Amino acid sequence: MSDMPPNIYASPPGLPEHQVPQPPRTNAAAIIGFVASLIFCIPLLTQLVGLVLGIVGISLSGKGGRGGRGLGIAAVVISLVVGALWCLAALVTVPMIQSAIAVCKKVPPLMSATEADLPALVAEIREQAFSERLKLQVDDADVISWVHAVLGAHGPLEGFQRSEEIVDPNAQPGEVRIHLIGHFERGKQDIFITLGATDRFNMQLDNVRVGELVLAPEQ
Repeated sequence: MSDMPPNIYASPPGLPEHQVPQPPRTNAAAIIGFVASLIFCIPLLTQLVGLVLGIVGISLSGKGGRGGRGLGIAAVVISLVVGALWCLAALVTVPMIQSAIAVCKKVPPLMSATEADLPALVAEIREQAFSERLKLQVDDADVISWVHAVLGAHGPLEGFQRSEEIVDPNAQPGEVRIHLIGHFERGKQDIFITLGATDRFNMQLDNVRVGELVLAPEQ
């Protein structure tokens, strides 16, 4: 009888010598889906990829010795939460963009209108651009007076273009400030159109600035 101690590192019965069970490998779909769900800067696209691959990763876990169920579940949950946040942001942002487009289309023509056309144009702007989403809190007479001041200082507006950053990053929280560059008869002037949110879906025109001349409701 041998006096050698038993080999405590021997493989379990039925397995070849020195072969030990290996942990399951995480499937690639779960890994990629989890990484995609963490990329927040691309709205909805990466969340959709994360959701689909997360579901695939869950279905593949446990098959062929593959793991990854936890990562797959995390990918699905994160993708759904982040996707819902992006949808909520869109519900708030889209009306703001629509209001900004309405202003950009309707306000600049005021500064190139003839004296005879001004009252009708102001009434049209109030009805079409500001009737529901955007409220113009200034009397028609004040608008016409401001247009006269702009024409007297800078001459008629001959055209305008977008600035490099059409949405001014220096606006206050809850505001959207549109930056245009107006080509007036007497030179270029910055045009700032500031919109303020009244609630989640509606905005009002806070002010319009041409150079130093500001159209704004009385405080």
